[in-house]
Amino acid sequence: RNNAVRYDTPTVGGFQASAAWGEDDRWDLALRYAGEMSGFRVAAGIGYGVGTDEDSDLSGQGAGADERRIFGGSVSVMHVATGLFATGIYSQRVTEFGGDDFDETMWGLRAGISQNWFGIGKTVLYGEYNDWDNQLADTVVIGANSNKAQMWGLGIVQNVDAAALELYLAYKNLSVDDPQTGAINEDAHL
Repeated sequence: RNNAVRYDTPTVGGFQASAAWGEDDRWDLALRYAGEMSGFRVAAGIGYGVGTDEDSDLSGQGAGADERRIFGGSVSVMHVATGLFATGIYSQRVTEFGGDDFDETMWGLRAGISQNWFGIGKTVLYGEYNDWDNQLADTVVIGANSNKAQMWGLGIVQNVDAAALELYLAYKNLSVDDPQTGAINEDAHL
């Protein structure tokens, strides 16, 4: 939660814009879209934010930074008749310390199918992949722009409409390369 003033425009043609300012020199802008066309349901968003208060936190790295800039977006598309869907996401965060920039990026994909095969609610089968560059540390080390992580996973979600319940089972494989901590090609399974 932030101490901020925010304005959301009315939705026009599926589009809605928003702007916020607050928390001692923080501001952001966003544009969202949601709609259905030719049998496809689409939802998308894009945003940009800047924080210049060194004691605040703009979606990540802790206090001490001169400025943080974050850009991100996502797009989700579902074919309504078949339930086939795909989502793509991307974000980039730049944190400035004493004139030096520390860049972090992340992108990911998720795809699957959602259908009510058993009559109790929709069953969702999906696969996912995420890739991170330089987002592994709680504190920034300038010049250490070399850590990487990748995650892939598979999952199933069973909705039970009568009980407003979701049951899920997921497998995720996380691979980390971080020369700062010595974690080279380490895998974790969740």
